Amino acid sequence: MDSPKAYERMREMISKISKRSASKVKVYSEPQPIFDRFNITRQLENAFSRQVHLKSGGYIVVDETEALVAIDVNTGGIRGAKTRNRLSSK
Repeated sequence: MDSPKAYERMREMISKISKRSASKVKVYSEPQPIFDRFNITRQLENAFSRQVHLKSGGYIVVDETEALVAIDVNTGGIRGAKTRNRLSSK
């Protein structure tokens, strides 16, 4: 927590659920904003983006309309590379 007041409130709430977990709540006092320090801002932007990049090089596109949600899975260049290799070996 980056606010002493919020820290106390959070510890109180967590201790009602789990006494052991309350000790895990800490006060963050660095000059750099806490969301920037732990890269949370970028992660939130990615989570709410319509395009989500995957480690494999592909990506997922989510489009939402009033009537439906369309999810398009794109493999990137991975599938094309395998297909080209199979065709070139024949």
